[in-house]
Amino acid sequence: MRLGCDMTEQPLDVHYAGLTRATRYSREAADILTGKVNEHLSGCAAAGDTHRGWETTAALNECVEAWASHLRGIVDDAHDIGQRIHRTRGNYVDAELDSHRRSNAVVPPPGIQEV
Repeated sequence: MRLGCDMTEQPLDVHYAGLTRATRYSREAADILTGKVNEHLSGCAAAGDTHRGWETTAALNECVEAWASHLRGIVDDAHDIGQRIHRTRGNYVDAELDSHRRSNAVVPPPGIQEV
């Protein structure tokens, strides 16, 4: 979609393929990030498990949980972005179909010739 300061000069274009790619890329990024988060957090959790009995164990585990929560929030945001882009594309498609149906339903009154 191209938006300019002066809407009379630039058309409004919706690039469906770009929206589809953006949806896919967002979902793929979220899936890759999920794998990396899970991989790295298990190593971090192991640090707390390795030092059982140390006074720092609880603090290490709290840090791991805090980062896990934060990183999973980022993953959730990436999935949400993909869903929003997907819905946006669907809304544009629906609007175009509705516009097409409405324009086909308009019949000129008798005696008026189409140009």
